[in-house]
Amino acid sequence: MAKTFPDILRLADGSSGSFASMDTQQIRGTATQIDDFTSASLAKIGSGLAGSLGKRALGHIVTISGSATKSPAYYVYSQTGSGDTNLSGSEWTTLTNWGKIVTSDDSDNVSFNHITASGVISASGGFIGDGSGLTGLTSAAISSYTNNGNNRVVTSVNSTTVNSEANLTFDGTSLNVNGEITSSKVLVNTSNSTDDFFLLKSGSLDSLKVNNEGVLQLGGFTFEPTAIKGGLYYNDSDDEFYAGKNN
Repeated sequence: MAKTFPDILRLADGSSGSFASMDTQQIRGTATQIDDFTSASLAKIGSGLAGSLGKRALGHIVTISGSATKSPAYYVYSQTGSGDTNLSGSEWTTLTNWGKIVTSDDSDNVSFNHITASGVISASGGFIGDGSGLTGLTSAAISSYTNNGNNRVVTSVNSTTVNSEANLTFDGTSLNVNGEITSSKVLVNTSNSTDDFFLLKSGSLDSLKVNNEGVLQLGGFTFEPTAIKGGLYYNDSDDEFYAGKNN
């Protein structure tokens, strides 16, 4: 006739006759080794008797020792919704009711194949990867950048494209324009009282400038110009002014 053991398990020391006691409730929650993580292996774990629970319970952990082709793994029973106290039915052997325990290496690194979260995922060390698999992101306002080059000023082409202008450059000190400048007003405000207010150059020659005292100075050309009505010219070699008029 089968005999059931009481809730107290005593382990005898043969040499001294002393006993170590363990409540069977303490066994629940310890890891049980199984052949593989399958419903058939889980079904071999006893469900206990009425009034004396077995190992089937929330929080119970099973382990597979692994092999040459499979790493050791731990799983914890994490879901129950039935009224079956001893989990004697299929709820215990349903694999989706178990969660895999992930362990770290010696450097506290943890690897996951897939993470699903309804809340916020944050990281103090940053996220690594190209982000190509991310979904639900707002599209970038700029999707095309054309004609890029060093020191070129970037202008808008349309709502999604920008272009760097080959004829408009800025190196942090000088703004260079190769072409026409159209403006309804030109305001020159120098922060240094010794600087010229305005200067037009032709190559290395100062063609026209307004110096720091507000004096308009014509460039010192050395050839005789073609007369133009209303024109004003200064010949530096002859130290002469030329004024154009109708003949």
